[in-house]
Amino acid sequence: MTAAHRVDSKEADALRADLVRRLVEAGDLRTTPWQEAFRVTARHLFVPSFWTVGDVGGRRRWIPRHAGEPAYLAAAYADESLVTQLDGRDITDDDHEPTKGTPTSSSTRPSLMARMLEHLDVRDGDRVFEAGCGTGYNTALLSARLGAEQVTTIDIDPAITATAARRLAAAGHTPTLRTGDGGAAVGSARDRYDRLIATFSVRRVPSAWVDATRIGGVLLLTLAGPLDAYALVRPTVTGSGQADGPILADPTASFMISRPQSPDIRAAWAAVTEGRDGATRASETPPAALDGADTRFILGLAVPGCSRFTGNEAGGRSTNLGHPDGSWATFEHATGTVTQGGPRRLWDAIDTIHQEWQATGSPAPHDLRLRIDGTRQTLYPPGKPGGWRLDG
Repeated sequence: MTAAHRVDSKEADALRADLVRRLVEAGDLRTTPWQEAFRVTARHLFVPSFWTVGDVGGRRRWIPRHAGEPAYLAAAYADESLVTQLDGRDITDDDHEPTKGTPTSSSTRPSLMARMLEHLDVRDGDRVFEAGCGTGYNTALLSARLGAEQVTTIDIDPAITATAARRLAAAGHTPTLRTGDGGAAVGSARDRYDRLIATFSVRRVPSAWVDATRIGGVLLLTLAGPLDAYALVRPTVTGSGQADGPILADPTASFMISRPQSPDIRAAWAAVTEGRDGATRASETPPAALDGADTRFILGLAVPGCSRFTGNEAGGRSTNLGHPDGSWATFEHATGTVTQGGPRRLWDAIDTIHQEWQATGSPAPHDLRLRIDGTRQTLYPPGKPGGWRLDG
């Protein structure tokens, strides 16, 4: 039985209309064509089951929701991300108990989707490539706005693409849908898109995305920093292998990282927990620099490939960095001291970039631009010297 058969259609229509109203009032939906796309696209068709986060006995757990249950429709049309896969396992009708897990696929919260689609600045007739099909809801919005024949989408998980294809067809859309690495399998050299939008984050912009976008075309994506901070960037393709564009002022933009670019968290954690013979010194970077996502994004540029772990033990709060090569650092917020070891001194790199950032005038991420020139990707402050490489 489909979700459409198990819900009150009038209630769903009313909830969808209310969602659009709220997105418009918040300034997330600004233009009439996108407002209409959201009005005619039923989110619940793409998420007949999902998990929402909640508190169970004082513990954070994922709570299953299914079509036909009393709280289902309200949750489906809430401005929240809806998790549809944990640790690579899709939710099924047999999931009824709260559970633990790490989200690996979801339907993004509608307000972020709306802002990104507005930032994409499509025109009638544009061809769009969507990296990360997920549930298919965003694909349906693109199809409603431009026509399904103008939309190509991809996802790395064949189960996800098969399910999305069925739900898109049920909603009346038949875009081109592929299974593969969305950072690589964009298409042949003759394929050129006017717009490319990614619904997963990346450490670096895949060169295939630039190559697949026509000169003058736009990419919209989120960069994921190693210190759990993100930046929404909108580069325009300026030549072969070249693009340039601003980081947008949208601090809430974040997505799960591309699976092929995901850090080796286990190896990084092993570096932190098994590290020995570390040297302790006073940190030149103050504790407050680690409190804001904007500053953490800048600092993270110095430690590509690292993972961040936070602790709050009896001795106080700590920030731990680990790298698969065995390098590690533990920063104690209360004392402002850092202990580090392994083949590289990670915190030395943090201190260096913090000093460079201050010398440049302490720009926020949205004061920077991204320049792509072949394999070289640089974040830089316009009109000022300096800049930082994206090294993965």
